[in-house]
Amino acid sequence: MSKITIAIVSVLKPVNDSRNFEKTGLSISQTNKYTVNIIGFWTKNIPEVKNINLHPLFNFNRTHPVRLWASWNIYKKLLQLKPEVIIATTHESLFVICLYKIIFGAKILYDIQENYYRNIRFTSTYPPLLRTFLAMYVRGKEKLCNRWIDHYSLAEQSYSRDLKFTTGKSTIIENKTTLEPHEKVEKIYSSRIQFTYTGTISDNYGIFDAIAFIDRMHQINSHVHFVIAGYCAKKSTWKKVLRKTKGKDYITIRGGDHLLSHNQIIKAIEAADFVLLPYQLDRSIIRCIPTKIYECITLKTPMIIRPNPLWLKLCNQFNASMPCDFKDEDEHFLRLILNRKYYTKGNVEVCSWENEKIKLLKVIERLTQ
Repeated sequence: MSKITIAIVSVLKPVNDSRNFEKTGLSISQTNKYTVNIIGFWTKNIPEVKNINLHPLFNFNRTHPVRLWASWNIYKKLLQLKPEVIIATTHESLFVICLYKIIFGAKILYDIQENYYRNIRFTSTYPPLLRTFLAMYVRGKEKLCNRWIDHYSLAEQSYSRDLKFTTGKSTIIENKTTLEPHEKVEKIYSSRIQFTYTGTISDNYGIFDAIAFIDRMHQINSHVHFVIAGYCAKKSTWKKVLRKTKGKDYITIRGGDHLLSHNQIIKAIEAADFVLLPYQLDRSIIRCIPTKIYECITLKTPMIIRPNPLWLKLCNQFNASMPCDFKDEDEHFLRLILNRKYYTKGNVEVCSWENEKIKLLKVIERLTQ
């Protein structure tokens, strides 16, 4: 019996992206019913996995003009692969995927991993005059394509309230973690206290608040060390990070101007005494739960976290974090976080991808019947 062909499509996400490959792709391929093709950005060390074919079509800067032709390259690849189900994971490829469906009749699952309207409108990624126009354009595109989309998977609980056009044909499949739970290890802070910032390096994600926080902590205790492990897409932000960290031997940067693998990010979290989550609580993120929180809880790494009630509600189930404004913390605050007991309650398996995997496979099965 021939296997059903599925294509997972992205433009800027690497082909071995955590959600697209490690969660969605592997979960579907392990049933042995489907051949999974992942179309995305080029990356080093492309893995070889049974029932999964990786197609790294893109390798350009986010603002490079060649990005305008990305959708055409996706369409040509779809013509070659002839998928029966297409999982769109970004808004950019929606038009050509819907065109493919109109001509060839494939089913479409739109995996909404971000609320693009809010991310564009309420962050500083684009110039102020462009933000409203681009945000409205993207939302208009999503609504226009709605009639051809068979189902939506929503990465956040809040998206079911925010994205009314998905009502009646959506499933919440949260971005939880595939990591195995770790045993709790009691920390002894003798010669080194390691704070870590991982993931996207940006002003909106609080990198400069984190650096200022570490500067204060290091003045109080010279054993404080800071690891920044992630990628900065904006050149002006990266230059500012280099200026702010220059000459500080207690700060180590991994990545920065180049991507790190998800495995490298996880190793940085594992090695940390505390992970910093200094996200700015703007309207783009305040109702979302970063995957990093699920990962830290599963690895039992304590977090210093901006006091968002949604995040604290989750973290308080395990005594996993200490709220922090990243403004005026002093010696008392440092003593407080070092003396506090973490992960004294709760079952971290609630952060596991396994339950989300079951929901995903049910959606795929309905689409392929």
